[in-house]
Amino acid sequence: MIQKLCIWSFISIVFLSCKPDEILLQKPDVNKDNLLISLSMQSNYEDQVWFCLAEGKEVYRNKKMAWDIQFSCIGNNYIFLNSSLVMKASVTNFTNWTDVNSGNGLKFTHDHSSGNKDSLAIGKAEDVLNKIIVIDRGFDVLGNPLGLIKFQVKAVNNQKYTIQFGAINSTTGTEVEIIKNPDYATVSFSLNDAKTLLIEPMPAAYDIVFTQYTHSFYNPYTPYLVTGVLSNRKNTKVAEITTKAYELITLEDTKNLVFTDSLDAIGYDWKTYSFDTQSFTTHSQKVYIIQTQKNDIFKLQFLDFYNDQGIKGYPLFNLQKL
Repeated sequence: MIQKLCIWSFISIVFLSCKPDEILLQKPDVNKDNLLISLSMQSNYEDQVWFCLAEGKEVYRNKKMAWDIQFSCIGNNYIFLNSSLVMKASVTNFTNWTDVNSGNGLKFTHDHSSGNKDSLAIGKAEDVLNKIIVIDRGFDVLGNPLGLIKFQVKAVNNQKYTIQFGAINSTTGTEVEIIKNPDYATVSFSLNDAKTLLIEPMPAAYDIVFTQYTHSFYNPYTPYLVTGVLSNRKNTKVAEITTKAYELITLEDTKNLVFTDSLDAIGYDWKTYSFDTQSFTTHSQKVYIIQTQKNDIFKLQFLDFYNDQGIKGYPLFNLQKL
């Protein structure tokens, strides 16, 4: 009898501890959809890699030397220099092609890495129409200077740009029409080949690009070639969390963040270089929160800048949609 009471007591305890309207749930794994991704920019950073967060993969890559100038296809007629080559330009007040034969005495500026339209070296095509512009083409992947050219916007409308370019001491230039493509934000132009290229993917196809670009340091002003990440110009915003571990960050943590649409919001400083050890250290405590043009929210954490063979130029990062 005592044995039966013990059995019934045990059964009662089991049933009483789980009421019919209660279900025991396993704690969810908030990082079960996390992706660990490694990209190759090559050891000399010659590749530009365009990446889609939603697909978790690169959608296009090109050699940074493949193009020199980009022309807006949508909205205002802005002209961009290839920042990965440390290009810069000086807009003169001359309109006669032969009045400019060197860069002597000219003040050159770079496109600001934030992407601010008022901080572009050339800017809006209408504002520089017919003016002779001297462009310093920057450096190749080995650090060799590419020299100066003359450049001129002769006309612009909703369909195309008409430009002229040539050697700095040329008496006549080569005239080219840059046809806009409304499916793309920009169309690129190669000075070497005198032809247009579709380098930047369609706006909806990518979110960030892994690339070199020119960053401006101040006091004193020093343009410097860095390697990092730039955002899509179209409605892509970034914030940063440094006070909470990547694994613990949820969508709720992003609701009061201040986002910025600066192109270099992710930038280059998720790593630092030591001249003593001649190596990079990755700062994994920095977590980037990215809001895409579709209003999806992702978190991204860099883990390394080297591959398994110890070769630099291979970013390794965690990525997860929140």
